[in-house]
Amino acid sequence: MGCFSTDDLLTVLRENAADVPKGSLFADAWALLDRILTDGGTECLPAPWDGPAEGTLIPHDADPETRINLCARFTPQAPVDPEGDTHPCTTVGTAQVYTYRKDGQLIVGVETDAMDSTGDGVETDADGNTPMTITVNGNVVFTG
Repeated sequence: MGCFSTDDLLTVLRENAADVPKGSLFADAWALLDRILTDGGTECLPAPWDGPAEGTLIPHDADPETRINLCARFTPQAPVDPEGDTHPCTTVGTAQVYTYRKDGQLIVGVETDAMDSTGDGVETDADGNTPMTITVNGNVVFTG
């Protein structure tokens, strides 16, 4: 099965809306998905979901770091999360950066434990760590 974009999903959704039983749980879910995809959801759900198709969105001669950056993904917080365990996350390669508000504070968390330090475009130091620079308002606050 190929990679579908959110635009493709919305098209299929609307083409088949008449087949969903009116007043059913499926109709409610169908309507919610339509709303998500039309009310800004496509900005949070990249098209296509699995990254740009080779030769279309990524220049053919792009270097590995450019490819990683072009395939970055944003995942919003889960809309229903009773425990409050999920937070908005940007994934670049296999590194994850969480940025969210909690108790009046802006929280920023960087998770590199699951980061692939062996792939194309990934450089590591002698200890196998990927060099990192963190800035706040343009000022470097961490380098390591």
